Amino acid sequence: MFELTISTGLNEWHYISNLHKKLLPEIKSVSGVAIKENHNGRCCFSLAVKDEYKELFKAKILDGIVDIIVNEYKFNFFKESLNVLDEKVVYNSFLKAISIFDADADREYIKKQIDFSGKILIDSLYNFKLQELKKRWQKTVDIIEINGISRNESAIIDILKYLTTMSDCVVESADIFISDEKLKIKHYSNTKNFKNDFLGFSNFLTEMIELNPAKINVRSANEKSKEVVQMLEKIFYDKINF
Repeated sequence: MFELTISTGLNEWHYISNLHKKLLPEIKSVSGVAIKENHNGRCCFSLAVKDEYKELFKAKILDGIVDIIVNEYKFNFFKESLNVLDEKVVYNSFLKAISIFDADADREYIKKQIDFSGKILIDSLYNFKLQELKKRWQKTVDIIEINGISRNESAIIDILKYLTTMSDCVVESADIFISDEKLKIKHYSNTKNFKNDFLGFSNFLTEMIELNPAKINVRSANEKSKEVVQMLEKIFYDKINF
């Protein structure tokens, strides 16, 4: 049997919980066992599968851990390191955008640091084995702070334009529907709805930056949606069709 335990501190229990929830159906499908529990101040996810599935689940666990570090730890690193006091939508989207940028290189580096010969402690991995990666992130922080970008909305929008221009387009096109209550993104593989409020707008814009469509079709809008449309125009100025 291939057995493995992944854990982190109780204050980060949701990382383990989400990983457990994601992998549980697949583990059960091969008659494996998965247990999530709190033990000695840790949140733990233990699994056991037949040896024939060892490499399959090593790959899935590897991707899951890398996602946690790149999507969560990296975002929190920038949020805690940058002197961003304003809670405007554009600032939150900026933090997410710089977290996404260069993520492929981050992923390759992290994968090389993960050892499957025992328990994997995600927080210890991050705090001790990824120091070189954090030094690279810190260089980005230093550049942003030295140039005062984090407090300049115009400069942030220019950075967002640059990042979306330099990054690959994840989807060919996306249709945007805006109402008083909802913001909706529809593209070939998925449809997502967001509430038309601050948090919803922030998540909506972040999703657009992640998708980075080659073409954006604004299908419906109203008078209240000016802020949304104007922000899309500023960042994706040459990709938008009305």
